[in-house]
Amino acid sequence: MQTVFDGKSLITAKTIAAGLHRGKPERHGGAFEDARAELALILLTTHQQIEQQRDPAEIVRRLLSVLSALRSRVHPDVWQALIPVAQNHAILQYFLQDPLTHWSFTKPRGYSGDAQLLDFIYCDPHVADDVANASEIGKALYSHTQNVPSCVAARERRDLLTRYVDETAARNGPEAEVLAIAAGHLREANRSTALAEGRLKRWVALDQDPQSVGLIARDFQGTAIEAVDGSVRTVLTRGHKLGKFDLIYASGLYD
Repeated sequence: MQTVFDGKSLITAKTIAAGLHRGKPERHGGAFEDARAELALILLTTHQQIEQQRDPAEIVRRLLSVLSALRSRVHPDVWQALIPVAQNHAILQYFLQDPLTHWSFTKPRGYSGDAQLLDFIYCDPHVADDVANASEIGKALYSHTQNVPSCVAARERRDLLTRYVDETAARNGPEAEVLAIAAGHLREANRSTALAEGRLKRWVALDQDPQSVGLIARDFQGTAIEAVDGSVRTVLTRGHKLGKFDLIYASGLYD
């Protein structure tokens, strides 16, 4: 299936690049050279830990910590100039063994924060085979990256959305209507008691990725869920006649 997007709503590498103010790092005097030297030492130390076959989870934990500390100290222009230095280092391939990191870095669907990435963040059964097929190092890395605060928060948000939907159904009865914007794979629906018990009139799942829309339509066929092709932009420009809802939420990473 060819994926067609509206060119406005998705967070792509091009979108990010266009939105960044890119000053020359040379404008910051010796700050860039100092930061590059510090980064080189960080990467060298990490490389040595890899060669010593240290625990992968501990390696990535330390690396994320020191990189975060470095980023907090340098100007954004300097940090942007450091990114390609880090990405071109030999240790990249080690960390790409982690299925979550690999998907986030390579962006197979062409944009950031797609539904498959959320599946890795959710530790969803649908990506269990991908995790099982990862190398032992990849699995060990994933054991850490899946539990960084941002991933834990995303899972907690998923569970909150399920609760909000169930509470809406309990409050409004069987005529309750819900709209999910940037629905992804709508994994929160898998945990909904109201959906399982048929206590929703409709649950509209709107997403602009045709793969996600198709998956929702397939997985929730015969339920109150309606998969709709659309984006935040089409909602704001009134490109749909969706009706009224008792609960509206956005579940994307960037929406």
